[in-house]
Amino acid sequence: MRVERTVQVMVVNAQRADPFTSCNLSFTTADPYAVRLSCHVVSGPDGRPLTWHVARELLLHGVWRFSGSGDVRVLPAGEGRTFIGLHGGCANALLELRTDDVIDRLLDRAA
Repeated sequence: MRVERTVQVMVVNAQRADPFTSCNLSFTTADPYAVRLSCHVVSGPDGRPLTWHVARELLLHGVWRFSGSGDVRVLPAGEGRTFIGLHGGCANALLELRTDDVIDRLLDRAA
């Protein structure tokens, strides 16, 4: 079974008139501890959205304190918000989203 959620994010480092976009967050019951995060504003050389594979534990820890190293870093932004920093060979993004979306949707307590 695949669980997929779409959440609204603000791209903090965007040079765009409208920094708001959506990201797809998903995981499968075959690999429930890894979340796929695909953001439409961050694309590779072929124009397709880049996808990061993130440990659910890293995301959960990141809503309370700085967490992660390398391509994905998560940290609290205050007032019910969370930052997710994504780094890749050809793209970087700093996303801000509601902490409830990380806890309730992404970590899907029912999973």
